[in-house]
Amino acid sequence: MKYVTAKELRLRTRQILEEAGSGQQIAVTYRGKPVAVLLPFDEEAEFTVRPYAEAWKDIDAALARSRPAYRRVEDALRASRRRP
Repeated sequence: MKYVTAKELRLRTRQILEEAGSGQQIAVTYRGKPVAVLLPFDEEAEFTVRPYAEAWKDIDAALARSRPAYRRVEDALRASRRRP
């Protein structure tokens, strides 16, 4: 996967979109962190929005199977805000 900055995307939008259109997956970073991915569009792929309740049921099931690194939301937020 190729990485580009948000600034690069702004300056070279056409070029980067052509790369994505030709099959390249491109991650866009902002301030050094990935924030989005550009993927080639597949007309045959089905894009649907899942019902809210169905999506949360799957999220709850995944969380039940996982071992969280933090027991409380506050601890996770504090850790995410620490500078390396």
